[in-house]
Amino acid sequence: MGRAIAKPIKHNMTYHLKMTNYRRYRLDGGTYFFTVNLAERQRSLLTERIDSLRDAFRVVKNAHPFVIDAVVVLPEHLHTIWTLPQGDMDKM
Repeated sequence: MGRAIAKPIKHNMTYHLKMTNYRRYRLDGGTYFFTVNLAERQRSLLTERIDSLRDAFRVVKNAHPFVIDAVVVLPEHLHTIWTLPQGDMDKM
């Protein structure tokens, strides 16, 4: 499993984030752990806007069948473990 790190790119006096490619072992129906951080680590949007985060998870789960095995939500980052369905190696 790899780690993706957002790298800020300055463009027209604003910063845009460019994600690196995830590097991971592709396994049919595999289970993956990952961490997501806010770009602005001093913010606490994930807990302040927990209803929006729940809605986002719901939208993604409706579009892509996978199992959320565990989630830990902290103010500026979250950890989660997801399992892809059998026959799915690369829809996430």
